[in-house]
Amino acid sequence: MKNLFLILFSMILTSCDFSSQKSTEESNSSIDFTGELKAKSIVENSIKKHGGDLYSNASYTFDFRGQEYSFNHDKDGYTYSLSWKDEDDTAIEIRLQNEQLLKTINNELVQLNQDDISSYREKINSVLFFVLLPFKLEDPNATTTYKGNNGLAVRFRSFYNRRNVNGIIFQDYNNYTCDPNSSLKEIAELYENDKLTYVSKIEIKNIIKY
Repeated sequence: MKNLFLILFSMILTSCDFSSQKSTEESNSSIDFTGELKAKSIVENSIKKHGGDLYSNASYTFDFRGQEYSFNHDKDGYTYSLSWKDEDDTAIEIRLQNEQLLKTINNELVQLNQDDISSYREKINSVLFFVLLPFKLEDPNATTTYKGNNGLAVRFRSFYNRRNVNGIIFQDYNNYTCDPNSSLKEIAELYENDKLTYVSKIEIKNIIKY
């Protein structure tokens, strides 16, 4: 699934240190900063502010909407997992390791059809995408575009409960919808005046490094 991000101040811009970036741009005034290069610069600075190189070798568990997730990054790639127990106390785990997805029930491997594989993969990736922002903006499937103070946006996200867990920053989010014809400046004004439509909350709990 391709994720299109119009770089919004709701998370990315507010986390960057633009005082240092400004001096760099002034000393390299001959460089033509296109929208793509500006987006790349903002993402890179944001990742540094949220954990930087720590993302490359990180192992954490967390709870989201009553289910336990984990992620592990190391030199061999990544492993993401989702686990829960159903009503009769059956233990279920979905594990995605470098694009290979497996499901176990009470530690026994079960066969999955392609539809199930795609569904579980999308569920795990969508949750980890937001939990690992802004790091996941460098994924090959993520597209970043700089729009400055203009441009179109469909979804706005504000963050709260920002915390540092062993060097990596995690945040919760409120999701809002807005008029797709609104500029980013107009969206900011609507948000400040509580005129955006609230949609949902992305809230992660019990974050533990292991």
